Amino acid sequence: MRGDTEQVRELLQGGADVNAAQGDGMTALHWTAEHGDPELAQILLYAGADLQPVTRLGGYTPLHIASRSGRADVITLLLEAGADPGVVTTTGSATPLHLAAISGSVESVSLLLDAGAAVDPRESAWGQTPLMFAASSGRTDVVKKLLAEGANTALTTSARDILAQSAEDRAARFVRDQVLEAFRGDQPAGTSWQPSPAEVQAAVRAANASRDDGLASGLEAVPEEQSEPDLDLGQLPAAPPGEYDNSYT
Repeated sequence: MRGDTEQVRELLQGGADVNAAQGDGMTALHWTAEHGDPELAQILLYAGADLQPVTRLGGYTPLHIASRSGRADVITLLLEAGADPGVVTTTGSATPLHLAAISGSVESVSLLLDAGAAVDPRESAWGQTPLMFAASSGRTDVVKKLLAEGANTALTTSARDILAQSAEDRAARFVRDQVLEAFRGDQPAGTSWQPSPAEVQAAVRAANASRDDGLASGLEAVPEEQSEPDLDLGQLPAAPPGEYDNSYT
């Protein structure tokens, strides 16, 4: 929602709390940052708006939100007022630069870097840098800017390709089931049989070893129905950086 500047002035002159927050932690300055209204941002800042209020989910400051939305005019005002360009969210430790990289706004990225933002901060969820965020979002102009500013291309992330890991999990479970079937041996069909704890552990070790040895690439055709969920061999991560997309409310 865009603000009516005259109405906001009247409310503030009437004693309205400039830092009043909604239940989700969003203040007027947060919303102004979201919608990119520099005139209203100036009014709020002049009235004493706090630069560091955080949302209930994620701990996003107005600078985070302005950066995620690529609102360069508002970013300029916030930085001039003293906003910290290195502030991190409480979930994932994303900086404003991470979020500006997703937005695709080269101007926003430049403003943050000029204000002293580190070029290669790593968020805590997957170890990704702003360069990785920009690359995974297809923001080629931002990628070029970050590279020109010295972003490190040698850094790696712990994020995984979900489809590839799904095939790997399926193959590992196939190996596990084959080992358990070998332990079962010549038991007659229909006979109740349970593997011993030692046999289960041996099967799980064999499955995990199949990952390390790269056997999954040769077992991608294992049918889905052979993948049983009784032994969890790993969980698939949510694909970053989507978890930072408007997740502050």
